[in-house]
Amino acid sequence: SVTLPFSSRMSGTRSASTKLDASSDFTTLSSVVSVSRAVAMSMVVKANRVDSSIGGTVEAYVGSHGSIDASTGAVSVKATSSETAKVNAYGIAVSGGISAAAIGVSLGDASITGTTTAYIGGAVTRAGSLTVQAKDTSIASAQTFALAGGVAAFGAAGAGARATAKSAPTMRAYIDAAVGADTSPISGDVIVRSISIGEARAEALGVAFTTFASVAGSVAKVDVNPNVRTYIGGGGTVWATGSVILESLHNYDVDATDAANLTRVSRESKANATSGAGSLVSGAGSDARAIGTPN
Repeated sequence: SVTLPFSSRMSGTRSASTKLDASSDFTTLSSVVSVSRAVAMSMVVKANRVDSSIGGTVEAYVGSHGSIDASTGAVSVKATSSETAKVNAYGIAVSGGISAAAIGVSLGDASITGTTTAYIGGAVTRAGSLTVQAKDTSIASAQTFALAGGVAAFGAAGAGARATAKSAPTMRAYIDAAVGADTSPISGDVIVRSISIGEARAEALGVAFTTFASVAGSVAKVDVNPNVRTYIGGGGTVWATGSVILESLHNYDVDATDAANLTRVSRESKANATSGAGSLVSGAGSDARAIGTPN
């Protein structure tokens, strides 16, 4: 589990062009592999669990006691974060002999939360343009595999795998102070933008085999639930001769060659669950769910 704070702030007075950036880039990879075996009249049980989570706060802002007079210069306040959380869990349980049983379970959970915020909390008296942007890019991935089996004369085996991947960051970009004035408006555009680029993937495989009875199950769940907020608060006022643009985006980004255009970002979230069992008496079941609820 990782929780990291990053911030870039201004609380004094600044003249001329101003750029405030706060950014973070973090990757976690957690893996576990285990093998167990038993012989004769015995039972072997193997259970694995691995978790990975990333959270925290990334902020860029002009504080309530700060002010900026950039004349005709550009003012930019941007907070950017990037997270990748991956988990892999593989477990194998094997038995053999006259009478034996094997049970294997693998559980994996990858989760991304946290908050990325950019805002104006102090006055921007003059500027050629103003951009306030909060952007998060996240990938959550979980892969699990459980194998249980044996060649006993009277054998039983059970295998279960569960993989869960969740991407639920929060992005906020807002203005909650005076930007420009009726006598000295911002001479260009005012852009306030929150961007979420994310995906989650989960894959679970459970396999069981033996001579007499076996059962296998797998569950894969994906949840993509970014919270994207862009607004002008109750304490905010904006005077501008150009456009005032507020955007909340999910899997869209600013065009690298033309900042006035938006481009779709290709992202794929998916859940795959597979199970199989083989014996005289056997049963297998799988459940895969992918849920996307940007808000």
